[in-house]
Amino acid sequence: MTSLETLHGPIEVLTAGAGSDLFVLLHATAAGPKSLTGLAGALGGPNRYMVAPAMTGYGATRFVDQATSDDAPPNRILTNRAIATCVVGAFASDRRVVFGHSMGGAVALITALQAENDGRPLDAVVLYEPILPTLVDRSAPEVAKAAAWNDDLRRFLVRQVGAGNAEAGVRQFIEAWNETRWLALPETSRQSMIANAEIIATDVDSLDHLCLEPDELAACETPTLLLRGECSPEIAGHFVASAAAHLANAQAVTLPGCGHMAPMLAPRDVAAAIIPFLDHLGLA
Repeated sequence: MTSLETLHGPIEVLTAGAGSDLFVLLHATAAGPKSLTGLAGALGGPNRYMVAPAMTGYGATRFVDQATSDDAPPNRILTNRAIATCVVGAFASDRRVVFGHSMGGAVALITALQAENDGRPLDAVVLYEPILPTLVDRSAPEVAKAAAWNDDLRRFLVRQVGAGNAEAGVRQFIEAWNETRWLALPETSRQSMIANAEIIATDVDSLDHLCLEPDELAACETPTLLLRGECSPEIAGHFVASAAAHLANAQAVTLPGCGHMAPMLAPRDVAAAIIPFLDHLGLA
């Protein structure tokens, strides 16, 4: 791990490879850059520089974004977009691809939107089950039911952490989204997540307040690959379907036998789904 020094503070980054094609990998809530080490290895190749930054509150990153116009603290997801944008711009590169998992998927999406608005669009973006609660249309009963499940989970996490029951809240959240049972996780991982329970709860709550404009999504021409796992919670499929329906240049792929944590648990399967997309764009 190394530190990228910026005007807003240091960003801890995990790097691999070398070259002028930049791949930025954005991690999920309750994870960190090391969770994407396997995927970076599976995607790595000649002329690819892989960079996985730690989001705000994770690792040694101490990035302080500008306050909002009313002097309220900025939404953590928007701060993470600032981190991703900073990392994308910090390295000289011929081509730029951003991958995001879960929370990182939402951050990757709004990073791509900002890049287009700034007149410097990314070459491609890959989103593995981005968490997009405000984008789904709840008018369909099956979507409403899946969204209610996610709402209940978020409220339980926030309530338990706020009441001092960090382990209860984090355990239910992790077991809902993770293919591995809580007690099967290494003790060090469980203790780390309990210690970071407030950050996890705030990340999850911030995603619920991330507003995306359908018109802006429809105008986004950045080639986008949306991935979901066949075994993931139902709401993940609705997040992917909603994003695919709104974006102008997107395709969606389901990975058989995979779940929400596939970028960490099955990185070669995820890479195998990404490589044809990159080949098609001439980014091999």
